[in-house]
Amino acid sequence: MNLKPLKWLFLLTFSFSCFSGSISKPGWVEKTPRDNLHWYGKSQLYKPLPENYYKTARQRAEIEIASQISVEVQSSLINVLTGNNENIDRFSQSIIKSRVEKTILPNVEYDDWEDEDTFNLLGKVKRKTYYDRLDREMAGVLNTAQSYLKSAQKQFDVNSFVSLGNAWKTIEPFIDRDKIGFNQTIKENLESYLKRVVVEPSVNSIKTKVFQNNRPIQVTCFDRVTKQPIKNIPIAVTLNKNNDLQQISTDGEGKAFYTLPKIKDKSINQYVTFTVDIFSLIDSSASLLAIKNPIHSTLQLEMNTATAKLISEEKIFGKKLEEEMITPALKDLLTTQLGMTFKDDGDTDYSIKLSINTSKSTEGKNEYGFFVAFADLALSIIDNNTNLEILSTNITQIKGAHFNSYELAGKEAIKIISEKYLSKTVQKMIDEI
Repeated sequence: MNLKPLKWLFLLTFSFSCFSGSISKPGWVEKTPRDNLHWYGKSQLYKPLPENYYKTARQRAEIEIASQISVEVQSSLINVLTGNNENIDRFSQSIIKSRVEKTILPNVEYDDWEDEDTFNLLGKVKRKTYYDRLDREMAGVLNTAQSYLKSAQKQFDVNSFVSLGNAWKTIEPFIDRDKIGFNQTIKENLESYLKRVVVEPSVNSIKTKVFQNNRPIQVTCFDRVTKQPIKNIPIAVTLNKNNDLQQISTDGEGKAFYTLPKIKDKSINQYVTFTVDIFSLIDSSASLLAIKNPIHSTLQLEMNTATAKLISEEKIFGKKLEEEMITPALKDLLTTQLGMTFKDDGDTDYSIKLSINTSKSTEGKNEYGFFVAFADLALSIIDNNTNLEILSTNITQIKGAHFNSYELAGKEAIKIISEKYLSKTVQKMIDEI
């Protein structure tokens, strides 16, 4: 019996079984592995495969790995940045983004498998390899950060804040690996230095009125310990806790000047606060340290009542109105919104001029049987101290109509101005000052 055909059949069967075993579907295709030694990321692409499919698959797997690492970074940040969870999620994403190219991608190991329908890729990163590399980098940047800290402590001036800011920026990308609490050292030094800064206005209070031009206020900045002036300190100035901050900066003698804007609020209890603008000296990301920045001084505003004389001329088709329609409403608005008081005689802070008149559109009724008229208003406010017009506005061609007469149509147009336009116009004028 010739055994050669059986021999070849056996060899083919054996080879096929080995080949089939080598391409069998690995377990990770169906279920992503999980263990304490690695992070895993998986991606699957359906055929026909796109151009650069391997790169696409890698990117998807890497995003999945980065997402898992981000969760651990966020957990570490909550522990490291004691008592401050604000913006930690956003910050952790920023840290991961900065690490993808340098720390994560070089350490990813890949495995792939495909069948007739799909291409599958598994990426994994060894936790120990990743953290060992981070800790080596952290050791290097920590030396640099400590050098900045020594520089900050060498002599107290504006550069002390800048050096502490540099120390923070140096360790910021590795803050989740801050095992010695160096970020707290930075925070404590910043808060200690902020307490040393004294910001002192030349006066404790200032008398003013709405719309009044105010003189510059001198602010002096010095070291609480040495009593020496501090130059180039940025100071944030806030009026009534308004979000619109102004910034002034001290000169070589530790002096700065602040000019109070025109006040538009009649409230009695108003004040100005002066605070060291720390985040113009250090990166805003240091807000994660929850630095306690005290208000360094407060200036009280003593609001005096502004007086005004209202000169009004209300006409209808050139003739004086027997009963004014706009003037009472205007007085009420300015009294309510600005606290103005009105005087007919004597000196006043402001002169307010109002004129209103009407005109006809056509002679006789229109095609609908109405008399139609248009009203125009002009309003201006003059500062009697400077004799300058501080604001003015016009409302023109407001239409009024009535069945009975042009006079009633004109009064209707004036009424529309009073009820629909006057309040908005006055508010717009106030806002533009």
